[in-house]
Amino acid sequence: MNHEMGLYPENFETVKSGQKRREYRLYDEKRQNIRPGDTITFYNTESNKRVTVLVESLHIYGDFKTCYQDFWEEDFADRDQL
Repeated sequence: MNHEMGLYPENFETVKSGQKRREYRLYDEKRQNIRPGDTITFYNTESNKRVTVLVESLHIYGDFKTCYQDFWEEDFADRDQL
């Protein structure tokens, strides 16, 4: 199944380039339909350009803080240098 989600331009470009490999979203009603093996088509909210990615896995957390603790080094450590 394919799902569509919007991204701001700077986030869209990092997904498109492969630099950003994990997306953080609330596990709301819409996201509860996503399964590993599905695809997500992200669209740039300004230009409407699109990129489609494969959902490899889901990690469900009760809050963002716990999730960030698990993935901070892998996903954000290089941004501390900016």
